[in-house]
Amino acid sequence: MENKIGEILKKAREEKGFDIAYIAEQTKIQKRYLIALEEGNYNELPGEVHIKGFLRNYCREVGLDSNKIIEMYNQYKNENFEEEENEVDDKNGILNLIIAGIVIIFLGIILLNIIDKKDENIVQEKQNISNNKNSNIKKIEKEALKTNKENNKEEKNVENENKLIKKIEIIEEKKVAKEEKNDKIDIYKEIKIIANGISWIEIKKNNKEYFTGFLKNEEKIIKVKKEEKIYIKIGDAGVVKLINDGKDLGKIGNKGEVKKFNF
Repeated sequence: MENKIGEILKKAREEKGFDIAYIAEQTKIQKRYLIALEEGNYNELPGEVHIKGFLRNYCREVGLDSNKIIEMYNQYKNENFEEEENEVDDKNGILNLIIAGIVIIFLGIILLNIIDKKDENIVQEKQNISNNKNSNIKKIEKEALKTNKENNKEEKNVENENKLIKKIEIIEEKKVAKEEKNDKIDIYKEIKIIANGISWIEIKKNNKEYFTGFLKNEEKIIKVKKEEKIYIKIGDAGVVKLINDGKDLGKIGNKGEVKKFNF
């Protein structure tokens, strides 16, 4: 699962024509962490909050659905947790077998010692055997009770740990979502072009061609970083409305009039 997530990220990046250095510059994530994401080496990343934050930022930059990727990551994490839990159960089973084997060997030694005692009379020997058996049964019962208590305690600890992990994940996800929301507010601006008719439109971003064509009774949204420069040329200002970061610019021109704007 971890390799599959990394392959999806890498494929999306390469299809966009981006290299690791470009993604690092845009997301402000160190290159070694981006490489670890693509290779599925999550143990090289700083923590759960950062892993999910890195995945969301990466997805946003290459146009992937971050919720789907986070869901895949949570599935991978749960599968790994179940494997570790099964390993613990296997170890406990082996430990119980070892304890039972030691008890059986101990009982065998005691029985052999009783048989070898030739100087004791038969009545005393039977009494000793009976006493030893009762003692050993109580010891076995005590060991079994102790083992059950330890297993119950361990199961309760695992359950409490799972609840704590779930609470921490919820807090971390809320924190990351809040940080992403603040980042979007601080970093990006949005320009909306609404055509209530048909008009030719030319858009340039940082003096490079971004869009050229006709809008007919439709709208186009441009979402860019605040430091980027946007140039818009409108062929028929009378049928077009501009909204810059939620602010309606009102009437921008007359029917058939050509208008130019810089943002």
